[in-house]
Amino acid sequence: MKEVNDFARYLFKNDSSHLLCAHIRRGDFIGFSLEEATKEFILPALEFITTYLKNAGHNNLSLLFIGNDLKFVQELNLTNYNFSSIYTPEPLSKGGDMCLGANYCKSMLISASGSTYGWWMSYLMPENSTVFYNSRMTRNRNEINDKERYDYNVFLKEWISLAVENGTAYHEKKWWHEREKEKKN
Repeated sequence: MKEVNDFARYLFKNDSSHLLCAHIRRGDFIGFSLEEATKEFILPALEFITTYLKNAGHNNLSLLFIGNDLKFVQELNLTNYNFSSIYTPEPLSKGGDMCLGANYCKSMLISASGSTYGWWMSYLMPENSTVFYNSRMTRNRNEINDKERYDYNVFLKEWISLAVENGTAYHEKKWWHEREKEKKN
């Protein structure tokens, strides 16, 4: 923990803003049935989240990326989001990144909801932290896995499910089975 605390002091210095973290999972998810983090989800999700957090009184926001694809993160165009700071550090050990996210993030975006690592990091955050996650877990809509089908047993009810349609993110308020039932009616 000392290594993580030292790293955080070095990285954040005197930054007192609300720290939004985005967990990025790509690597082994690319070419797999689970949806990896994509810019088509992340950018609209960040727009939704910044508005949501500002409406909740967090006007000074910083962004920390935690994950396994820094090249992907560095290619994201974040100039219009007005973050006080954007942190894209080299990853620590897996335990170090988990500890950093769980102890320093005030809000979290799980951009690839099939990631158990992102889920646990969010779950271990302090109570009343705001967690957003991608409502879409699989790339192919015809290949729904059990984690998606039983999302109500996986994601905490206070976590905010996000969906993106036509480049705009919105709060998906229904569980997967409720959305499927509507489609059939």
